[in-house]
Amino acid sequence: MAGYIGSKAVSVNTTSATISDDLTVGDDATITGDLDVDGTTNLDIVDIDGAVDMASTLQVDGVLTTGGDIIAKTGDGAFLQLQSSDTTITADSVLGSIFFNAPDEASGTDAVLIGASISAVATDTFAADNNSTDLRFATGASGAASTKMVLASDGGLAIGLTVPTAPLTLKSPANAEAIHIVGRSDDIGQIIFFEADGSTNLARVDARNNVFNVQSNAAIPMTLGTSSTARVTVETNGDLTIEDGNLVIGTSAHGIDFSAGASGTSTSNLLDEYEEGAWNATDASGAGLTLTVSKNTYTKIGRLVFVAAQIQWPSQSNSSTAKVALPFTAIAATSEMGGVVTEQNVDSAVTITASINETTKVIFRLRGQGGYTNAQLSGKKLRFSATYQASA
Repeated sequence: MAGYIGSKAVSVNTTSATISDDLTVGDDATITGDLDVDGTTNLDIVDIDGAVDMASTLQVDGVLTTGGDIIAKTGDGAFLQLQSSDTTITADSVLGSIFFNAPDEASGTDAVLIGASISAVATDTFAADNNSTDLRFATGASGAASTKMVLASDGGLAIGLTVPTAPLTLKSPANAEAIHIVGRSDDIGQIIFFEADGSTNLARVDARNNVFNVQSNAAIPMTLGTSSTARVTVETNGDLTIEDGNLVIGTSAHGIDFSAGASGTSTSNLLDEYEEGAWNATDASGAGLTLTVSKNTYTKIGRLVFVAAQIQWPSQSNSSTAKVALPFTAIAATSEMGGVVTEQNVDSAVTITASINETTKVIFRLRGQGGYTNAQLSGKKLRFSATYQASA
């Protein structure tokens, strides 16, 4: 059946209607079949229970709500474009957002709030030469979603912060680890550093199940520093240079192991101690004398001890052998260890030696003779040095 509504041509049959010109409907219209519109359609409220197939542009000035999925397909790849009609975009103006939530969730409260969102937000006033925009990603845990990650206009990515200060800026929550690198199928976690053009592998960090490896692959040294100052450098030839500071051994009985270059029948190649200072050169004869001591220094390298002192005996008549306490216990009591008196006012015609004849004491004697007594050194002064091996 064909005819006109006003001046509009209408063709109607039992399954379809064709309108060849504009159609204005002042009230509700119910269409139970397909609606094929080749021109422009202006609708105030649309309730569609079935599928919509559009070959042209759909412009919605209000809210578009759909109870089903939206599928867009074009020959050159479909896109979704969110626009702002604001004619003056300034910092914090939102250009478009996508929100995710479950408004029908029966639990209510937090359950119906926005759970996540993606928003494009201007970071400056737009101009002919500026459209600076951040992409902000928000997620919720308990409460409305808040920004957790920002892709800035300069390409920097901030995770846990809202402003990146480098190409990648991370801030972990309290008491949480910041980065996890999960190993490959061969259990190797790896970070590789390249030159700007990506062609030269400069350095790498490998974490394996049996070794943690940090190395430079190019002919460049590796430097560790603090306060913007190089402290330790591993040279390209393998030498280790301490630029500034000390090598500190933090645990006793540990040190520098020289076993790689050892020869013969050595029992230990570990240099585990070095110290120097002033030692308490006191009377060890049992007489309880008060000695006048100066220039009393020692140096201990491993178990090798160097001692020196200048000692003056008080005036007295004690007949005990004169003995002075050592700073460290000797490995054995033997005259093979000791030294020489370099200055003395006992007898300028003789040479007096300092001998380690007891493990904790040094005595003074003429070569091949017994030790001087306190009475023989009464009011006298000796300056001596000695070397011996400590028991530990």
